[in-house]
Amino acid sequence: MTFPVPNPSPSESNDAQRDEAKRQASPPSYFFAQSQAILTAVRYFEGLHSGYEGAAKKHRNRTRSALFVQLMASFEFAMKDFLAQTIDATHIYDDEVKGWDWLQIDVATVLGTREGLGRLGAVLVHPLQGWQTPETMNHRYRDVFKREPIASAELGQLRDLWVVRHSVAHNGGFVTVPDARRLRSADLRERQVLIDLPYLAAAIELLRRVVLRLETVVGPALLGRWFKEAAAGTWEQDRDDYSRLRLMTTCLTSRPKDLADLTEAQYLEDLTAHGG
Repeated sequence: MTFPVPNPSPSESNDAQRDEAKRQASPPSYFFAQSQAILTAVRYFEGLHSGYEGAAKKHRNRTRSALFVQLMASFEFAMKDFLAQTIDATHIYDDEVKGWDWLQIDVATVLGTREGLGRLGAVLVHPLQGWQTPETMNHRYRDVFKREPIASAELGQLRDLWVVRHSVAHNGGFVTVPDARRLRSADLRERQVLIDLPYLAAAIELLRRVVLRLETVVGPALLGRWFKEAAAGTWEQDRDDYSRLRLMTTCLTSRPKDLADLTEAQYLEDLTAHGG
């Protein structure tokens, strides 16, 4: 079977290039772009009608369910890749890596990437299991950054999202009795889960709050340590490393906007804020 290589329109191509630039440089911005695209797609299909209203509703739910799985995958990727890019961007954690009990090198994965080992952090972090457990994610971030991106009140809500995602991705949307019990909803037993627009919008709002903390909570801790332990103290010497870390810890919430070019003035402002 020939793989269907897309031939996008100019507007789609521009969007894809912008999103890819964010994926490579700013995981938080990448997630906001992806979640906005998903929300826009769902809202577009909400207004479509046909003479077969029942069938239309059924297919809209299938579309929303598929996009919900993509939403959760984008969230998981962004949270993993932020940590992976941190390992690639700075050496300040090198002496601590061996002490992270959750970071186990998978030999088969390393051997499988021998021809394209461009990012060590991705090889170490992305194959790890457990990212769909909020407490595990918090534990890993706490180990590295001494900060947690998920608030205590959000842990249960995020666990529920992953259960629903499991039902949609692995059971065709069918909720098993054990999963209904995990969701504390007997009404869902052996039924299809309904992913409607309000539910999807609420899920996006929750995930965005978590991702935004990569900029507001985790980012300052990362930049502060880098300025104290690795920065030379001048724009000329620090430009490349600073720019990479600063973009990583930036959360651009508008999909149509490109990531900004960083300036010496921004560097000096951050040096004053974090370098003391």
